[in-house]
Amino acid sequence: MSYLFTDEWGTYYDMDRIILPLEGFPAEIEALEVALYLAECSRAVVKLFHTEEHDERKEQIFESLRDLAVEKAGRMRVRVEEEVCEDNPVDAILTRAEDHDLIIMGGKRRFREEIFGSVSSNVIRRAQRPVVIVTAPVDEWKIREEPIRRLLIPLRNVVEDRAAVKLAATLTSSATVRDFEMAALHVLTLPQTTPISAYSENMKEDERQFFKEVGELTRLIARPITPNVIVGRNVGRSIVSFAEEHRSDIIILGEREKPGPFTRLLGTEALYVRRNAPCSVVLIYRP
Repeated sequence: MSYLFTDEWGTYYDMDRIILPLEGFPAEIEALEVALYLAECSRAVVKLFHTEEHDERKEQIFESLRDLAVEKAGRMRVRVEEEVCEDNPVDAILTRAEDHDLIIMGGKRRFREEIFGSVSSNVIRRAQRPVVIVTAPVDEWKIREEPIRRLLIPLRNVVEDRAAVKLAATLTSSATVRDFEMAALHVLTLPQTTPISAYSENMKEDERQFFKEVGELTRLIARPITPNVIVGRNVGRSIVSFAEEHRSDIIILGEREKPGPFTRLLGTEALYVRRNAPCSVVLIYRP
């Protein structure tokens, strides 16, 4: 089991190999950034993996991503490997992931891919390794001008919260991520018929427990985390609004619902954030 889902808190860097499949679309540049940040502090090898599709535009984007990865990895002293093949992409990724600790992939925000499936959603459902999906609100080639600085971690009282906090701790261990601000967010939800101004004793107790939990997490990862509690009608919308207001660079969520027909049609909190966030979104799926 990956360090992300263990009870150990002193092994953030316990990774040797990361596989980064690249299909050839612009938003994958954010997945590349995350993979290099994680590899820098863990000294892991990043394997760039690509299956040829005989699509000229995708091949050009892949070549640009590969060149960028090699150039940036050299500056960060990260070792990069490369493999290109013509196999079925999902099967090829899963086979090669067997000797890797983590799969990092770019994700698309297009509704069509969510409804009919995509390479990443099929990998998530079948993988025996943790999968990290990184999406970004870009449809064109755009290199991040500034390093990741403002990290937002929504905590929803689920087991997967642990993985999100650990990943954030690892990212902020990168020498490239400096002067970071890590914010934890808890959304207290109210029914539509209840005024937002209403604030019950139960909600006050939830808030106290959240502040206590964040204090413990701060101690465990030895990094400052600022707790934030807001009241809203919908968790997903509240997270997106908070990210917009505080100009977050990245949102990190541990997700328990794997992609499927019902999650795509009915949606989940994480799926809403993935579709609508103004910044990059990292979703972590356990095997």
